[in-house]
Amino acid sequence: MKKAIFVFLLILLMLRGAVLAGDTFIYADGYSRTSDGQPPRHWIIGETKSPAPGESRPEYALGAPDGRLAGWGPGRGSIILDFLCKNGLGNVEGHDLFIWHFGGKSPKVFVTTDREKPINWHLVGSLSNTGKSHGPAVKEGFDFGKLKGVFHVKIEKTSFGFGTGHFVDAVCGMNGSSIP
Repeated sequence: MKKAIFVFLLILLMLRGAVLAGDTFIYADGYSRTSDGQPPRHWIIGETKSPAPGESRPEYALGAPDGRLAGWGPGRGSIILDFLCKNGLGNVEGHDLFIWHFGGKSPKVFVTTDREKPINWHLVGSLSNTGKSHGPAVKEGFDFGKLKGVFHVKIEKTSFGFGTGHFVDAVCGMNGSSIP
């Protein structure tokens, strides 16, 4: 009996390891489009000078958090980030998407399962107002609901004016290829 319980527990442990083995984070690896009106500016944590006005650096929101951020000052704007891995981002138990950010107001976060041309957007939430005008960035999680295979994430800032700046350091989600 003890041997059977031991074998059963060993099998459960191996299954748990197999399930978790593929659950790796995928960071945004490109950007499809930024708003025409005001593309994202850059911001580097620790620098004493402000970002150059009008300089576009949407690639700063790609990859793991590194203190280089893309975002908007007092104007409106949006950026679409790509996750063009084989099956897109997966829907798992708990948070499916994580964003490192800081700033005022609450930009909206949308996702789409359209791989080729992102058209059908689904609202998954809004970034919180961190109450900071500069870093460090905070990590915030979102859930896809019933969506599976998310290939693009859009962050849209619709507020404008003093104190509405918002910057993004990184965006990542769970690897969809490991999700059944």
